Amino acid sequence: MFDRPVFNEFQEAHIEKVWALLHEKFHFNLPEWKKEFKGFLGKQPRNTDITDAFLIFGSRFIDPVLNDILKRRNGYPTWNRLIEYVINSFPNKEKIRYRK
Repeated sequence: MFDRPVFNEFQEAHIEKVWALLHEKFHFNLPEWKKEFKGFLGKQPRNTDITDAFLIFGSRFIDPVLNDILKRRNGYPTWNRLIEYVINSFPNKEKIRYRK
């Protein structure tokens, strides 16, 4: 699902950027979505990385919502494109580390 090299660069700092973008562009109710993600994360195996869980959560639950809003066919990789956009908006990995 996330086998493209760009997804290897996804870091925890990107998660807040994604949430902010979802709120800004699509008016997502962040407290409720974050609560749902926290519940999803709690059901994952202990060794699951938060970034991996976030990518999976978004693919399963946010992608269908975005496709519906944007009137795209089911299965269109809107979530993947959003993640790529956020990763590319941080051209320097060092900046991500210091923004935490």
